[in-house]
Amino acid sequence: IAYVSVFEGDSEVPKDVESEKIWQSLGVNEIKYASRADNFWGPTGSEGPCGPTTEIYVSGVEIWNIVFNEYYYKKPAESEKSPRQSASSPSKSALSPLEVKGVDTGMGLERLTMAAQSVKNIFETDLFTPVFKILPEGMDQKTKRVFADHARGISFLISDGVRPSNKESGYILRRLMRRLISYRVEIDIKEIFKIVIKEYGDFYKELNLETIFQVFDEESAKFEKTLSIGMKELEKLDSIDAKSAFKLFESFGLPYETIKEMAGAKAGKLNREEFDEEFKKHQEISRAGMEKKFGGHGLILNTGELKV
Repeated sequence: IAYVSVFEGDSEVPKDVESEKIWQSLGVNEIKYASRADNFWGPTGSEGPCGPTTEIYVSGVEIWNIVFNEYYYKKPAESEKSPRQSASSPSKSALSPLEVKGVDTGMGLERLTMAAQSVKNIFETDLFTPVFKILPEGMDQKTKRVFADHARGISFLISDGVRPSNKESGYILRRLMRRLISYRVEIDIKEIFKIVIKEYGDFYKELNLETIFQVFDEESAKFEKTLSIGMKELEKLDSIDAKSAFKLFESFGLPYETIKEMAGAKAGKLNREEFDEEFKKHQEISRAGMEKKFGGHGLILNTGELKV
């Protein structure tokens, strides 16, 4: 079942009648109309090009969108801002027509593959099934998906030059790697990396198996030193809340996902929001301490980092 959606218009941006007519001329009769929340994209960041979108759906899943960058959103000065105003709901005064309009388009490869292969989710496509074939039969479905998804992400990040660190893309890579390592299952993760190279290497020449192995081994060696100690401390706890979870994170580098999954019922009431709040408190305390130590001269440090 396929249909398309177009922007329904509002008090600031008119209805996208042009897209509607084009779809009709192509023989598409199933056209739905959506609000600013669903069919208006941008800007990326605090200001920039933006505009209405038209989107293609198959079986309720968006597989393609087309963005008509007709406007420029300029971030208003703080004195001009209303309490509820944001880039996702710009005021009329913040939007201005672009002199040179453009079209941006994006396709979800996994979602398009899912629709083309008539499967229920992306993990049933041939983008992931080769990895599932080498995973232990007794491994639960969620863990299989984590291994297949994270190993692929790790391979691309490393091959694109990202290295494990405590900030930005390096922090994402470290979290992905440590989550796989912390499962401690009897499986050679390198075999999964080999499958990723086999499946994608012809299209992404940058994928480098030797470099992926080297970076993964280095991070594994660092993490293993603290992981076993951290897991023992986790086992000693009768229950785990946000404060105790953050202490495990701060002291031993155990990621939130690892704590949540490995603790089982003991972490039943632990949630991401409260954990992030503890992280934020730690950052504020660290920042205040540094400002006091250095005389309040605006020194900015990266606090709340993962410890190796």
